[in-house]
Parts: sequence; C-alpha cells; structure tokens
Amino acid sequence: MISVSDLNNHEKDQELNNKAREEARLHRQEEDKIVSSTLADTDFLKEKIKERPINKKRLLRRTLMTVGMAVLFGLVACITFALLQPFISGKLTKTEEVKVSPVLFPEETSELNPQDMVADEYQLQIIRREATETGTEESLVEGNEGVDNPGENGAGEGSGTQQGEVTEHTGNASGEGEPDPLEETEVAEDLTAMEAASLELADYRNAYAALRKLTDEFSKSLVTVTALSEDGSWINMSLRNSDQTSGLVLAENGRDLLILVKYDDIKRAAKIIVTFNNGKELPAQIVQADMVTGYAILAVELAELDSVTASRIAFPTLGSSVGNSLIGQPVIALGAPNGTYGSVYYGTITSQNEAMGLTDSDYRLIRTDIYGSGKANGILINLDGQVVGILYNGMQTQGMSNQLCAIGISSLKKTIEKISNDQNMPYLGVHGAELSTALRVEYGLPAGAVITSIEVDSPAMAAGIQSGDIISTFNGEDVASFAGLVSKLNQTSVGDEIEMTINRQQGEEYTQMTVTATLRAQNGAPAR
Repeated sequence: MISVSDLNNHEKDQELNNKAREEARLHRQEEDKIVSSTLADTDFLKEKIKERPINKKRLLRRTLMTVGMAVLFGLVACITFALLQPFISGKLTKTEEVKVSPVLFPEETSELNPQDMVADEYQLQIIRREATETGTEESLVEGNEGVDNPGENGAGEGSGTQQGEVTEHTGNASGEGEPDPLEETEVAEDLTAMEAASLELADYRNAYAALRKLTDEFSKSLVTVTALSEDGSWINMSLRNSDQTSGLVLAENGRDLLILVKYDDIKRAAKIIVTFNNGKELPAQIVQADMVTGYAILAVELAELDSVTASRIAFPTLGSSVGNSLIGQPVIALGAPNGTYGSVYYGTITSQNEAMGLTDSDYRLIRTDIYGSGKANGILINLDGQVVGILYNGMQTQGMSNQLCAIGISSLKKTIEKISNDQNMPYLGVHGAELSTALRVEYGLPAGAVITSIEVDSPAMAAGIQSGDIISTFNGEDVASFAGLVSKLNQTSVGDEIEMTINRQQGEEYTQMTVTATLRAQNGAPAR
C-alpha cells in the first residue's frame, strides 16, 4: 500500500519539476528577446569595398619579362629549326645532294671566224659564172689569134691557097655552119637570168616556209615569263601583256634550268611563273642580274620538269658578233619584238660594232632595219639558228624611235656567264672610249684605257680617278685599251681591291700615279 507520506513526496517532486521547466522557459524567452533586439540594430554592419591599387612598376616588369621570354623562346626555336632542318629534310626526303656545275661561255677574239671564211651558195654561183665568162673570152681570143696567124704565115709562101682557107673558115664562122661562141654565151646568160628570176618567184613562198620552220624549231629555246603581283591572281595576270616577257633558255647546271630574261619586268614580282612551249607552268626564282644591261637569270628546278617538257627544250647556240661580218645579213627577231610574246620579225642587220658607252663595259650595238616596239624584248638569230644579239631599248636614233637594236652576243657572253653562276657583277663606275693608233700617235697619248667619265659615289671616284685619265695597268698587268680594261674587270669579284696605274695630263705632259679601288656590287643588284 502507498502511504500518505509517499504521496506527499511525489507531489513535491512534480512541483519542483514544473517550477524548473517554467524557469527554463522564461530563460529562453529572455534570450530570444536579447537576440531579436541585437538583430534589429544593423547599422554597425555597413561595409565599403576598396579596389586594390595597381603597382605599375611591377606590371611593367612582368610584361617585359614575358616579352623577353617569348623572344628568347622564339630565337631558341629558330636556331633549333635551322640546325635540325637539313638533317630532318634529308631523312624525310632521302634525296642525294645535287652537284652544281659552273656555266661557261668562252670569250671571243676579233679574229675572222671560220664561218665568215666560207662563201655561201649565191657567192659560189657568182664565182662560177665569172670564171665561165672569163674562160669563154680567153678561148675567143685564142681562136682569133689562131685565125690571124695562118694568114700571116701563108702570105710569104703561097698566098692563094692560104687565103682561100682563111676565107672558107671565116665563112663557116659567120654562116650556117658552127654557131658563134660569143652569141652562144649571150644566149646562155639570158637563159640563166630568166631561170633565176623564175626560181626566185617560185621559191618565194618556200623561202618563208623555211624561215617559219626555223623559228618553230628555235621556239624550243624560248619561254614565257609572267610576273605575279602581291594581290594578283594567276587567271587575271596571265591576260595582261605588260606583266609578261620572253625568256631564253640558256643552259642547265645540274640543279636548275637557267633562263635569260629582262630584269625590269620581274624585279617587283611576288611570284614568277615560267610557261614552256608545251604549256607547262613552273615557278622560278631570280638568280642574279646585271644592272647595266637590265637582264637577269632565272632558275627553274630540274626536278620539277617532267620528261615531256624536258624533251621539248633545246639549248641555243650562241653565235658570234665580232667584227663586221653581220652587216647586210638577214636576221630574225624572236620573243616579243613588238611587245607581245610570240611575235616574229624578219629583217637585215644595217650596222654593228657600235660602242654603247655603258658603265664598266665594252658592249657593242647591232642595228637592224626592223621596225618594232619601244617595249620590245627578245633575241636576234641568224639563218643558221644562232643567237647573235639580245634586244636592247634606249639606243634608237632620232627619227627611228622604234628601230630594233640589240647588244652583240659576243660582248655579252662573260656577263651572262657571271650572273648564271650567281656572281655579282663588279662595279668600278667608269666609262671609256677606244682610240685608234693614229690618234694616239698624233696627240702623243700613252697606251691604255681612256676614261671619258666616272659615276658619282663610285669606287672609281673614291679612288680619285678623273675624266681624261688613261689607265695603263690593272693589278700589275698592262692595259692596252678600254676593252682590255673591261676584260680584266670581268675577271674580278665584288670586294676585290685593285691597284691601277693612271696617266693624268698636266700641261702638255702626262704624269703617272697609282690608285687603289675596292670593287662593290652594282647598285640595285639582287642580294646573294
């Protein structure tokens, strides 16, 4: 049974528990009020964000460091590529090294060429005809002497019989017996003249057909060169004649096909295209140029040529323009004599061996009776298919502004040889003239190369050479003429230091002095 004391104790415990819970509830309410009042007042929580200041020195330093590291990395990459590229290319392509052979065009002398000593068929016919006529006249004279002598001899012995024989013989000569040799000769000559005239008319077309055949055969040595501009397209540029020029295939050096072309037409080109006579198009690069003549050498890689194109290429024969053997000879102008590629002109050489007076050269001019274009370019060939001249503008005379002129091939060979082998033409900067022996003796001039003028800022001016000086030695070797000076100059290279002895007039006498000049490359020549 539960006692009364136990009940009382139980009630006291519940009261204590209730009181404790009530106190705890009141305590929580107080805490909640404090928190609520604190959250209601938030003015002290306002915050202002400030930007971080820029350190310009640190930024500049880091920028410079980044750029420097980029440049250094680029240099290291370029050097590494340059060192490894040949090795990598060799491993990938596995091609053998191509041996480049030098191109040689021997110099000529002024001696008579063998071909000049051979008479043509027309000359031989004239010689034979003259010999025939001479022989006929001699036989007639001998015959007349034979007739007169018997009469004279017979006058002392028996004039009757001998006179009768003479009369009978004379009658046979003028009557219906044997024909008169003189009359027979005249008839033969008339027939020969008629036959010659008939043959000329009949063969006129055949002669031009033969010329056309010659030009078609030589066209294997000619190409079309097209210069493409930076923003041009091949389709548009190929239709513009001003961007096209003719080229002459000269030779090959084992690696490249070498082509002679007018430099002014290609020097600003971003890309150069060579079109062969079968339509094949290949890129080309400039090898070297001569700024005096304005001609350059292009190179087309032989590895790019297919067998069909290679079989249709023919290397021309460079003939001779020495002396006066070409005057009156027929020639053919090929390339672009009227400014358009593929044009052909026929004509005759009217003069040759004319000094052109160009810098550091002894080039000789050929004039023709061909009326071409002021923008003409190309070559002259003779009827043997040999190149005798390279067309050149700027030497036309007054009243004949479009006369076709050319530089004689003989005086050009050494220049072509140098630029074909990628050698800069040495530049001294002198102009000269040739004087005859009679003039030298008359005016008491010493032997040597007569200098008529020098160019401004040239090695010759720096060395102290003046107009009127006569150069008598060149690097210790005697110089007899201006042509001899040019020949020795062509044997030098850019950068060579040359010593010359000059004769300078002072009063009525000449004083010798020694000068030294350092040769340099021509102004505007392509860099090697």
